[in-house]
Amino acid sequence: MSQTPDSGLKIRVYNIAHQDYDGVQDIGNCVLSQLLPDAAERVVAVKIDDELLRATRDKEYNYQAYFSQLDHLNLGNCTEVLLASGGTVLMAEPEVVAQIRDQFFASQPDHCCRYGSLLVSSCKEGISKLEPSITVKIVDFEHQNEMERKVAKDLRTGDCHGKISPRLSTMLGGTADTPFQFRLANSDVNSPLPAFIAKGTVAVDRKRTENRGYDLVLDRSSIKGWAKNTGPMKVSQINNQWCLGFKDNLTPQQVQDLNYLPTILQNQGVSYQVDPTDNSYILNNPSKQVLDSLADIYDWGSDRIACGVYQMPGLVMGNNSNAQVQEYKNSWQLMQWYSPQAIEQDIVPATMAEAEYLKTIQNDYRLLSKYIVENHDKKQDLKNIDTEESDLEDPQDKDEFGLIEVLRADTRGELAHHPKVVSFCKDQLRRRWLELATKGANTLMSAMAQPAEVERGTIIASHLQNGTEVIVTRYPIINKDNIRRYVVDNEQVPELIDTKGCVFINPADAMDYHQCDFDGDQLVCTPADLLPHITAETRMALPQYDEMGNDLNRDFNPVVKKEKQAYAQSDLKHIALAVRLNSIGRIANAIGRVNCAQPNPEADVKDQQYFLKFKSGLMDTLFDSLQIEVDSPKSATRYTDYYQDLDKQLESPAFKLPFFDFKQDERVFNSAPMPVAQNGSVVDILPRYISQTWQSCELNQMRVEQFGYLLHKQENVLDEASKVTVNQLAKNILQQYNDTVKTAIREGNSDPKQVKQRFAQTYSSIKEQIMTAQLSSTAKDELAAHLWQKQHGNDSESQMRRKCLDICRHFDPTIYTYQKSEHEYQRDLRKGQPAYIIEAPFESSLFSNQDRRDCATYIKEILEAQGQNFEATLHPTKPCVQFAVKNIDPNCKLLFEPFHDPNIARHHDLIDINIAKQQLYNQDRTLYNQLFTFSSGTKKYNPISITAPRHMDWVLGQKSAKASLVFSVLPDRITKALGQEISKVEVLGKEQNAYAQHDFSSPYYQGRELNFTVLPFNDTTSDRHKDPIVYMQNPGDENYYSLGIFAKNSSKLPLSATFTGQVMMNGRTIDLFVKPGSIIVLEPKMPQSPKKLRSKHLRLEIKSTRQANAERLSAIKSRRKNREHTSQNPQKVIANLPFSGQAQTQLENQFEI
Repeated sequence: MSQTPDSGLKIRVYNIAHQDYDGVQDIGNCVLSQLLPDAAERVVAVKIDDELLRATRDKEYNYQAYFSQLDHLNLGNCTEVLLASGGTVLMAEPEVVAQIRDQFFASQPDHCCRYGSLLVSSCKEGISKLEPSITVKIVDFEHQNEMERKVAKDLRTGDCHGKISPRLSTMLGGTADTPFQFRLANSDVNSPLPAFIAKGTVAVDRKRTENRGYDLVLDRSSIKGWAKNTGPMKVSQINNQWCLGFKDNLTPQQVQDLNYLPTILQNQGVSYQVDPTDNSYILNNPSKQVLDSLADIYDWGSDRIACGVYQMPGLVMGNNSNAQVQEYKNSWQLMQWYSPQAIEQDIVPATMAEAEYLKTIQNDYRLLSKYIVENHDKKQDLKNIDTEESDLEDPQDKDEFGLIEVLRADTRGELAHHPKVVSFCKDQLRRRWLELATKGANTLMSAMAQPAEVERGTIIASHLQNGTEVIVTRYPIINKDNIRRYVVDNEQVPELIDTKGCVFINPADAMDYHQCDFDGDQLVCTPADLLPHITAETRMALPQYDEMGNDLNRDFNPVVKKEKQAYAQSDLKHIALAVRLNSIGRIANAIGRVNCAQPNPEADVKDQQYFLKFKSGLMDTLFDSLQIEVDSPKSATRYTDYYQDLDKQLESPAFKLPFFDFKQDERVFNSAPMPVAQNGSVVDILPRYISQTWQSCELNQMRVEQFGYLLHKQENVLDEASKVTVNQLAKNILQQYNDTVKTAIREGNSDPKQVKQRFAQTYSSIKEQIMTAQLSSTAKDELAAHLWQKQHGNDSESQMRRKCLDICRHFDPTIYTYQKSEHEYQRDLRKGQPAYIIEAPFESSLFSNQDRRDCATYIKEILEAQGQNFEATLHPTKPCVQFAVKNIDPNCKLLFEPFHDPNIARHHDLIDINIAKQQLYNQDRTLYNQLFTFSSGTKKYNPISITAPRHMDWVLGQKSAKASLVFSVLPDRITKALGQEISKVEVLGKEQNAYAQHDFSSPYYQGRELNFTVLPFNDTTSDRHKDPIVYMQNPGDENYYSLGIFAKNSSKLPLSATFTGQVMMNGRTIDLFVKPGSIIVLEPKMPQSPKKLRSKHLRLEIKSTRQANAERLSAIKSRRKNREHTSQNPQKVIANLPFSGQAQTQLENQFEI
């Protein structure tokens, strides 16, 4: 048995939203890359734009508008649908389609839109094309023939579950005693069976594979893409003897068709006999061609792949993931079904401990960056089974990996104040606060579901102690009946006691309570003592049937599946989109809204009772609707086909809950806490606590030009040809990036997700250009430096700040006040709130008699002194701060009433840059250019945008250049530059600091080693406020005094850094020559995370349990061996077991060596 290495297939991506190609997609280590290693130019991935699919509520209109775009795609020779996977349709050349789709989905072509993902899902643990052949035993645990069912039971298969030999498992990256999720494809021309694909899980089992001559035991439930047997025959096979029996209740046409069977067999030259007991036909060694022909004539469907033993050459098999015990995020989908008291006692304490921990580190860059990196690393292992997450996926998440590596490399904190890094840290922090408010800090243990003949209401889990009570569920949670209590009983099947990463469960429990099969589904399985109050409110997994066979141990009526209807469209492109257009997320959220809605406590008692009855009926409708939408890949029906009035019912104000309205809002925990309903439900408990604890992050940022030093172009490191290539590529990249910026500004899209998606697509395209250019490592360094300098060498932000102050000084405006009936606050997201508005310019002579020109800052101080509740935001078109005051005090309002008249509030129209452009541009072009434009690079007249002085960092709504390009396309070049030895720094501003009178060129300082430290600059009126400033130790009194700030192009050290060096004057600049190895940046002490302590405790407990299970297993084996070799003495010696006698014998007899 040998392996074929993977080709690492990459295919082009076409984005419908932009009607253009958009980089490449890596689909290596999958079945398709093994079958078509050279298909890079023969397949195109077309990205579906869900926004267009949901453009209106008219489904047919959306269909037709989108189909029109699809029908006019120009993808060269890639004209046919190969498969669909999620939001992507793979189009391919007809020859490729014939090789793949027409083979694997021959009986049901539309299934390429349902199971196409099996061909492209990554088998990261290992994948191979197995040569020359392997021995496969195919069984069917649900076969109509009792004998076949017994064979499957003996081999312990189940729904999508089989067995694999240790040798084959090792080849595919499997580990000892660990099942794994697989992907499989049979398409070799010499295979005895027609082409098929399969998925599921396999357990390593030498006894049921190698010891019986098999490499793989495959249950037919794993095989996908084949229709059921709809013909008149019963088909089975043993040792290549095929038995063709007949079904009951045949139609006259079917009987007539069967009359032709002898003629067909004779014409094909098939040797056969007729069994006189049932008149079935026994075929001896029929050829593959004969069987394919009979299967086609008589509609065998999946029975063409009959149970039996086969030698299968060229089989492609991959290991998608090994089973492992994992921690999962908790979710509101679980918490919504429990009482407020249970959530308060089980979820709130851990969540608040984590929130307090987060608050202690969020304003220290180095602590926060370390936390973000650790959280990211944990997230790679921490699976999230909340199906809502797929809808929340950020289009820039791919860039997260590069930025994480930048944070990991920035051990000194050199980028602590870079705008892009600060923005990234704040966004990651916001997400964590949001997780705490919507999911809590508790994590749930989980493992891969596997079938076993165990007592109902019990499970086997080797990582848990015997007798442990657990809560088991599986996402998505339709209702509380999907959450059940079980008892761990590891001694029911001793041979499973050492299997890792699994939960063995009775298949009836898996299906009845969790809609779970065994193709890789993860079951949450959390010890009850971690959630004791939630456990007390959870039903046991023990059915209680009445005389009609109804399970009484339920909270809700069981959902009855609707009959499936085939898609009417004949075009596979249309079917791929129709499958995608479902409302699973909408209905799941609607279930939460309705379940958490509370009756109005002020309403009449009868009205409250009516509401609860209406709510109960609506919940049943929603459960039914969710099942309909979940079945959307298999059925053309949608919930609106059965419940036309449901959307209208959901529009009731009773279901407009802030939790569901704001849990995806990017403003939440960025500028404002999450709003909470007055008549709060259980999902409002965590947001209420977190909002009381949350504080906005106060990381300071510097202008991007202060970081230009990090990446510099080197002289004479490239030959002329390479220089030309790098310069041209840099020019193209900057043009593409700037075009994206201009488009985003021009379109003015207020949806941040769409803006991020556009930039993510641009970055992807740029990365592809860099890869295609095949640059050397040195050339990439030069390209990164070129792009970095272009983005970091622009001081336009400082110029715009000065221009805004020039406008204020020229026109000298007063303040202006007015009342708004509805104002959109940034720190309070509730809509429609009134506000008293005060527009205050950055500077004005209005308060010059009090020696104050900083008008906006002075107004802020007045409002604070008056105890007013206000919010200060940057005016979009005026160099002003807009103060929105809530419920302004009448006495305070009197202070500002004189400025309510716009005729009195002078010059406010003139300082509006939009009005100025209309009036001044034609009337006084010179004044307009002087005040409202600035020079940058080769362009003389750049329009300004409103930019506040840096010391006014309390003003909301400020934006600054982030210089994101290199972070997003070449982050490895940044990580390479961080942490380098610094030999010299340059300092400015000696004349304004403590050493103004010191002559550093004097003999006193020549050759003298001095000590330096870096601290924040403290001057609220300066643009350099909070920037790092160098302090020097005075050799005389050994105290530290301010020396100066870092020059713009100088290397920079972070706050709290200390170093030793020599000082030398260089004109107006002070050069500090750093002693090698003297730079010290103290590592801040990371507080101990309460979550980490809990995780450590769980890991130790699992390790201890596994060791105890291993010892118990070893004892059982030893006793079994002794019993076989000591037949003279029937008396057994039982040691270290909690039971004996008959129970002991039964336990040992179950274990087979």
